[in-house]
Amino acid sequence: MSESLSNFLFATSKVSFTTTYPPEDAVVRLAASVKKKPPFPTFLRQTVVGGVSVDKVVLYCYRPFLMRWGRPVFRGRFLNSEGKTVLEGFFSIHWVLKAFFSAWLGLVSATPIFAIYVGVYEARQSGGGMMVVSAAVIFGLVGALITGLVGVGLLRLGRPLAIRDQEYISGVIKTSFSPDKPNSSLQTDR
Repeated sequence: MSESLSNFLFATSKVSFTTTYPPEDAVVRLAASVKKKPPFPTFLRQTVVGGVSVDKVVLYCYRPFLMRWGRPVFRGRFLNSEGKTVLEGFFSIHWVLKAFFSAWLGLVSATPIFAIYVGVYEARQSGGGMMVVSAAVIFGLVGALITGLVGVGLLRLGRPLAIRDQEYISGVIKTSFSPDKPNSSLQTDR
């Protein structure tokens, strides 16, 4: 699948966040702002859920009473760049959903070809000629068009909420990297 089609369908966007803290401190600060994923979500307010380590950061936005299949997931890792720590990653939907919709659109693309094959086969068997082939082609194209539009529509339907989730997650990351934010996990007892 081409990158532009993938971006249109799945809205993958690359982002990076820079901080002056060393990677270990940045991990501690971000982990303090993120909740661990419980087996049964019991959070009563919007929060960022996921796991944070130097090598792997996976975050998503949890909204109470709203279970969405298209929520964006941030995947990234910490890197050192010119004396600064950079959290590089991307927002995208879950890979299972990408696989499902890729298969869906693949089947939609194959529908007209299958319809033409069935139409030609039936025309040969029944002697119906081009009328049967034409009906099969029209049925295949209309069916593929409707099914394809439904699939793309479902993906695009969740886009407004996904954009708000990305902004919320980005805000939590920026706030946790802010030097103004006190972080009790970094303070030592005196």
